[in-house]
Amino acid sequence: MGPIVPSLQHSTFFFKCGDRFTAHQHLDVGHFLIYKHEELAGDGGHYDDFGSSHDVNYHLRTVAHSTILVHDPDEDSWRGIRAGPVSGNDGGQAHAWPHHNGAVADPRQWHKQRSLYDVADLVAFEDRGSYLYVAGDATRAYARDKLDGFTRQIVYLRPDTFVLFDRVKSKRPGLKKTWLLQAMQKPTGKAPRLVVTNGKGRLFVETLLPRDAEVRLVSGDDLYRYGGRAYPPRRDTGPAPACRVEISSAEPATVDYFLHVLTASDAQTDAVPAATAVTRAGSVAVSVGPAQIAFTTDRLGGTIQIDGTQRPLASEVGESPAKQSLAPVGED
Repeated sequence: MGPIVPSLQHSTFFFKCGDRFTAHQHLDVGHFLIYKHEELAGDGGHYDDFGSSHDVNYHLRTVAHSTILVHDPDEDSWRGIRAGPVSGNDGGQAHAWPHHNGAVADPRQWHKQRSLYDVADLVAFEDRGSYLYVAGDATRAYARDKLDGFTRQIVYLRPDTFVLFDRVKSKRPGLKKTWLLQAMQKPTGKAPRLVVTNGKGRLFVETLLPRDAEVRLVSGDDLYRYGGRAYPPRRDTGPAPACRVEISSAEPATVDYFLHVLTASDAQTDAVPAATAVTRAGSVAVSVGPAQIAFTTDRLGGTIQIDGTQRPLASEVGESPAKQSLAPVGED
């Protein structure tokens, strides 16, 4: 959605959903950042050294980013990351590192090894003034034997509200799926409504799906721990998220839907209006302030009603006549 250019008055949102090119990219497709007055949702961990235990097991891994984990206890797809001591199975994205830095030298090499680097697509984008919409497909960023589909749709309701709808379809219902938020400070409040306050900024986090959500706030000595092992940084390289918010469904399923409303504000704002969601056959409808948004559940798509007008959500990037294909994420 654009680069992070901090503004004292406006909310800034960054969304990453593209291919691999360089050595310093992380396993973070689908990740987002939010800034208003202060950084509110950030990038986890510290770059304490290239290839350190913290670097290859936490800092560059999916667990340190605001995207999705799909945990297969038997997965072992991360060996060779930056030639570092990889031991953690975070349930995140995978990349078969061809050499220590995992990058390509030029476009010819990228196309020759396209299956390694073509890992995500930004499939739809439109800016209608009162709202901005973007959709991404991050399926190929994960090991193919655990995931059938992960798509993320984001509606930015200006000036400060972000609606995120994620469809995640695993190969087996027993593979736990976790929605992540890298909060700059440990949230207050009680699920499904949490509040992140950092300096002069505040982020209201409302979970609408799953309805039976299990919420974990991972902070303090446990922040850099998962799978029974800890990967603390050797040094502090500057401000970083102090809490990892983990949200999962209480019941195993092949398809999980995650629906969140995030509203940025100044730290003096005590509350924002609650959103509501209704699940119907084939869609999930959410009401946020003056907007009503319906997301289809079996494929990318939906409608938005705002400013007295109802429109379909875009199915392509800008005005391009070339439709971009996306394998649908179906329901069992």
